[in-house]
Amino acid sequence: MHRRRETPPVAPARTLAGLGVVALVLGAWRLTTASSVGDETIYRDAATGMLTGDWSQNQQHPPLAKELIAVFRTVLTPLGVPDLAADRLLGVVCFVLTGLLVAVLGRRYAGAWAGVGAATLWWALPLAPGVLVQHVDRYALLEGPTILFGVAAVLASVRLLDHPSAGRWAVTGAMVGLATASKLTGVLSAVAVVTAAGVLLAARQRRRPLPVVGSLVLAGVVSAVVFAATYLPMGPTVARQALTTVVEFQLDHAADGHAMLVAGTVTASPPWWSSFYYQAAYLGWFGFAALWTLTLLGASRLVRRGDGVVLVATSTVMVLALVASSLKLPHYHAALVPFLCVMAAVGLASLLAVPRSVVRTGVAAVAVVLLAVPAVAGVVRTVGMQPQDYDAAAQALDDAGLASGPVVVWGDSRAARVALPQATVATTPEPACDVPALLTDDTIVPRLDVDLPAWRQRCGDAYRAYEFQRVTLWLRSD
Repeated sequence: MHRRRETPPVAPARTLAGLGVVALVLGAWRLTTASSVGDETIYRDAATGMLTGDWSQNQQHPPLAKELIAVFRTVLTPLGVPDLAADRLLGVVCFVLTGLLVAVLGRRYAGAWAGVGAATLWWALPLAPGVLVQHVDRYALLEGPTILFGVAAVLASVRLLDHPSAGRWAVTGAMVGLATASKLTGVLSAVAVVTAAGVLLAARQRRRPLPVVGSLVLAGVVSAVVFAATYLPMGPTVARQALTTVVEFQLDHAADGHAMLVAGTVTASPPWWSSFYYQAAYLGWFGFAALWTLTLLGASRLVRRGDGVVLVATSTVMVLALVASSLKLPHYHAALVPFLCVMAAVGLASLLAVPRSVVRTGVAAVAVVLLAVPAVAGVVRTVGMQPQDYDAAAQALDDAGLASGPVVVWGDSRAARVALPQATVATTPEPACDVPALLTDDTIVPRLDVDLPAWRQRCGDAYRAYEFQRVTLWLRSD
């Protein structure tokens, strides 16, 4: 007897649709506001090169996300959309679609309202690690497509538990391939396939493992084909070079490490807890504690049901990778966040499932309030978007009549040159006290061989300081 599928309640469906529209509007709000995120500039330049037949830029990352940026620009700019907005709209679309997929997972595990809760957490909570001021999906970065296809891979593997078939295995493999073709870290979504296969093998085909092994091979082949297909527009010669470069670069990058500023200390070997520290930086420690408390409650409920193992296992592997990896850049944990939102929504639903429980209701209410604080703060920042960091400093230089003058930079020289294309940008360890302007970046200065406190003590009285997020502009006051 086939179980009749329940029709989703009207109220949750309408609520989800309304929240999706709000997320789309908020995601696209003031999308052309300038921001000097170095990686965004690199990926946008690579997309520009692709449109002119130049595939040589940024070969250290797979091409799909940059190809999608190029497609969005090609389609939208003839309609009057500015280049910057067109490039960033890819991330906004991924942001909204990821929320819908997260809602599907939440609904599957704990009902329609849990799906709404999971999507709300994803859309409302800030995800602004490192130097990002707004949600990572408001920028033309690789994370948007990587996260979207990673969540789609997990959802596809979960659906395998309902009705395993060659088609569903192929779809799962395709999603893994797309996630990996956006960014190599997307390969972590492959664990969803392995987990789904394990569950199927243990629960339904214990004595017939060969069909599952064959399905795994099918998914792997499809994944590899999809990944390789994103390199086809380059042509065979450039594609071979790019494939070699992406592997060699990532291996060298992992071996060499990356100097990061963690809790006031610069280190090329960040401690195991760095990713959690970065997350707490934009959620606040109370919001961080609330999210992870609900997540652990949700995970404990999901492990008791077969299809929940896929999500929990995938998230666990990602957490272990973040802890063990020699590379711990602030945005690396972004791919984990949608799954945290699902598990947190399931945890919240489990607290509210027991009627008239004062303790459970109180814990749920406190968690919601603690998460609402960073969510509201993030929305306020987005609504009041103004030019940020280097671009805001550039505007101040223009107002001071120094837009084309010399500027000494203790920071990201690439970002400075983009924001100040007419200025003479120079870097020097010891600028004299008569330099018209000094631009310092709080995230870069600790990694440079400079002594900002000594310069301030020697020359500070002759300058006025203007702070723009992580950047400070020092202008001579005479």
